[in-house]
Amino acid sequence: NEPGFFKEVDPVYQPLNATKDGIFLCGTVQGPKDISESIAQACGAASGASALLNEVRGTELARPPEKKVREVKPEDEASIGVILCDCGSNIAGFIEMEELREYARSLPNVEVVERDLFACGGAKYKEMIANSDINRTVVVACSPKTHEHLFQLHTENAGLNKYLMEIVNARNHCSWVHLTNKDEATRKAKTLLRMGVARARLLEPLDTIQSDVVQSCLIIGGGISGMACADSLAGMGFDVHLVEKNKELGGKLRNLSSAFMAERAPSEFISELVNKVAKNDRITTYLDTEIQDIEGFIGQFDVRLSGAGNEENLQVGSIVVATGAHETIPTGLHGYGDNENILTQMELENAISTGKLDIKGDSNVVMISCVGAKEQGSDNPNAYCCNIGCGNMLKNAQAITKLEPNTNVFILHKDWTLPHKNAEKERLASLSNKKINFIRYSDENEPEVTSELKVSVLNADKGAEETIEADLVVLTTPPKGTEENVKLKEMLGVNLGPNNFFEGTLGKLKPLDFTADGIFLCGTAHSPKGIPETIADGLGAASRVATIISHDVLQKEPTISFVVDDNCDGCAYCIDPCPFNAITLIEYMYEDNIKKTVEVNEAVCHGCGICMATCPKEGIFVRHFKPEYFKAMVKSALEVMA
Repeated sequence: NEPGFFKEVDPVYQPLNATKDGIFLCGTVQGPKDISESIAQACGAASGASALLNEVRGTELARPPEKKVREVKPEDEASIGVILCDCGSNIAGFIEMEELREYARSLPNVEVVERDLFACGGAKYKEMIANSDINRTVVVACSPKTHEHLFQLHTENAGLNKYLMEIVNARNHCSWVHLTNKDEATRKAKTLLRMGVARARLLEPLDTIQSDVVQSCLIIGGGISGMACADSLAGMGFDVHLVEKNKELGGKLRNLSSAFMAERAPSEFISELVNKVAKNDRITTYLDTEIQDIEGFIGQFDVRLSGAGNEENLQVGSIVVATGAHETIPTGLHGYGDNENILTQMELENAISTGKLDIKGDSNVVMISCVGAKEQGSDNPNAYCCNIGCGNMLKNAQAITKLEPNTNVFILHKDWTLPHKNAEKERLASLSNKKINFIRYSDENEPEVTSELKVSVLNADKGAEETIEADLVVLTTPPKGTEENVKLKEMLGVNLGPNNFFEGTLGKLKPLDFTADGIFLCGTAHSPKGIPETIADGLGAASRVATIISHDVLQKEPTISFVVDDNCDGCAYCIDPCPFNAITLIEYMYEDNIKKTVEVNEAVCHGCGICMATCPKEGIFVRHFKPEYFKAMVKSALEVMA
């Protein structure tokens, strides 16, 4: 388009499809975007590509040959190889590397020491392992945050268990923070290296944990986001169970006569999508049905449904929450409830779509924005922007003047939120309509509405009071999460924020993920969104689900909690602090006595270590992070150097 962004084939109903089939758009290539929206769109574009590649999935890559991993037992004598990475000049420019190499050779159990300009390339590191009898390694290089997985891969490819590698962060923790004192930086590097070697001596080989996966998905909510998710997953070749509490699919869009920036009516698009879902053999739809109970974990969720007097049990590998939102009823605000001609935007939508809008000739319609939204105070639960209200006011104002050309529409607004590259054009087009009038008001001087529909407002631009004799007043209120979200929160073990919106994990960086593995969210169940964002969310959630149910077995890193049964006495101090509800108190008979202990669900545990920090008896620890590892490191750090 004119600003140089790529055009969508349909900016409202196909927001990720380019004007050429098989090409998908995401992020700021379309226009200005927030981080979370960019990530959700990226996931949605991935699901579109995946659906096209469904028939050849699994054939594109040859299975790699099985690696022969050197057998190393925990009790084996440690034989350690150390590799020092110059990292160009990032490390070598601020640490005496030859002095550090000689020091490494003096440490107990160190058999081989190598130095490399860029060790992350892996060639010299793998050669060091392959050409020696070492059974553990220490890598002195960059941050494990960015490089640990890479060096673990190199370690495996060289034939050694990847958990027998210890990485020492000589860049972020040493050279970069001690740029002006090379002697002290070198001294600190020796301490870090000595601690790394002390830990490496105790490292044990670990094996990947595997769990079975049910290759189907439950989607809770049959609105536009839930249906988009179901259609995408079915297109990828997966079975979907779509549960809707109402008697028909489609959600709120069924009641809209028009959509902001859309050429087609939402009802037309919804009908096509409903028919597509109904005809797909991979999608089983449950109408007038509610979720009664959910148990289990990623890959193996047990779900109990109730509808039409019947109960049904399902087993699925992943769950998507697409419960949508509802319009806030502004009871007590601006006279709502005192006069039947004071409506909400959704009530106005219903009146337009059903032909019941009762305005004649030169009537005055007043729309008031931000009713119960964008209130003062960061801790106010109603401080948020409804995100869609400005667009709804514009398109409904246009619809009214189209139905009754002589009607005057007054839009009373605080400011404008139109989050789409084409939205401002729509607003400017409305400005040219002489029957649509814009009046800005401030937080300190909100409009007043009498029961006789006399509206008084201080025009913030002119500094003058204006009074409008209205025939109809329309209040723009923010969406809120549904009441059923409270019940779902408890069943799913996920977080619910203000106004019953679900909260994901990592804020903007994982907008579709819950903290509970295998459960995702999309659409207005998360926050107020327009139609394009809601559809993109549904497609993105499908992509996240596919990362799980495309496998018949999940492989998980073994760095999770392990119970030392001999030490655990079942005090249960570790259960409540666990943020993932992965620990359960159990009892069993032992030597004619009841023994209490705890049990860790390996599929749910994230290895965060809170349980290990809570336990007063060393009865639980995270594999690869045993307490004795840290004790050895602390003892080593406190050694006095000659």
